[in-house]
Amino acid sequence: MKINPYGSIHSYYQSSAQNVQSKASGHEKKDSVEISSKALEMQEEPVPTERDKRIQELQQKIDNGTYEIDERAVAKKLYEFWNGR
Repeated sequence: MKINPYGSIHSYYQSSAQNVQSKASGHEKKDSVEISSKALEMQEEPVPTERDKRIQELQQKIDNGTYEIDERAVAKKLYEFWNGR
């Protein structure tokens, strides 16, 4: 008796082909999302962050002419960045 090892593979492909056909037939459920009016309002409102506050502080210092740059700190950060430390 000769055993054909391809029979099990063939049945796998048949079942997978049936799954593809059932998905293509349009019997799938559709997902839907409902967003409440409260969520829409929250999305439209800008939320001030710590970064925004910091940017405003820096902008005021620049406008007033009181913003000072620490050259050593900048040089140190550049050195660390380019030397991978």
